[in-house]
Formats: sequence, C-alpha cells, structure tokens
Amino acid sequence: MAFNFSSEDYKNLDKLIDTLLIKAKNGEHDIGTVRGAITHIISAAAQDNKEEVLSWVRNPATLANWEDASNDLL
Repeated sequence: MAFNFSSEDYKNLDKLIDTLLIKAKNGEHDIGTVRGAITHIISAAAQDNKEEVLSWVRNPATLANWEDASNDLL
C-alpha cells in the first residue's frame, strides 16, 4: 500500500536531500554516507514504512540523530 505526501512533506524532502548533498559537498559527510541516508529513506518508502519516512521528512532530530550515529562509526 502506498502512502501520500503532503505538499509540505515534498518541500521538506527536497530540503532534506539538499542539506545532505551540501554536507557531502562541504566535506561534513562523505558521499557514501550521504548516499546511505538517501537509500535508507527510499528503502523505507518502498517498504511502506510511512513512520520512518515521515520521521526523516518532518523531524529535524532524525537527521541529527543519524549524524551522531554516523560520527560514532568514524
């Protein structure tokens, strides 16, 4: 079952992807790590995991938590 994004969700998704790509460009994260985050979001959507996708799109803390976890791996 597919789920629908609101217009605001699409705007937030664009902002999120822009933020991730800018962080890669600025060297804050390597491209592989950023690709992993984007793939994670796509995979969650493909599995109809609406809560996960909307968490990334609507909750800035999700990105911050991901960044903390990514930094712990370095």
